[in-house]
Amino acid sequence: WFYYAPNTYKQLRMHEMRRNGEEIPSSVDKHDPFTIGKFLPGMASEAPALGYNFVDYMRKVAGPFMLIRFLLLPAPLLLVNPLFFRRAVVNLLLADVMSNLHSFVIIATNHCGDDLYAFQNSVTPKSPSFFMRQVITSVNFRTSNGIRKDGTARPVHGITADANDFMHGWLNYQ
Repeated sequence: WFYYAPNTYKQLRMHEMRRNGEEIPSSVDKHDPFTIGKFLPGMASEAPALGYNFVDYMRKVAGPFMLIRFLLLPAPLLLVNPLFFRRAVVNLLLADVMSNLHSFVIIATNHCGDDLYAFQNSVTPKSPSFFMRQVITSVNFRTSNGIRKDGTARPVHGITADANDFMHGWLNYQ
């Protein structure tokens, strides 16, 4: 909801413009990420140049998700007890925040290192160049089953390894 949804919507709007034969304005950086923060007053935003605003984004992207996830899903609890509904909504909100933070942390550690090669332009998805870039710009990072007193990592094995790999989304083996 902070990064992926607004950025994907920006890419969708640019795709729709190209499909309709419209030029993408020169003020729009096609590769610059678009986060929810760019809707805030005073932030340089590409949204008006692409023909959308925060209300449009909420109506078409985030609003339906939030309505279903945080209102309709726990709504049957209102029949039992309004307190159950309120607690379910709070629980869903906290779970969503924690899940998003966890996903960001495990993804960022694989793709945001200072020592990774950065490309200046984009390539066609699923092309050979795309897959080459996936390998070049991902990292294998060592995870361990704790650290010995001498500073070396204990080997990861068994259920501990599976739990560790699961928490890293198996991204530690790229």
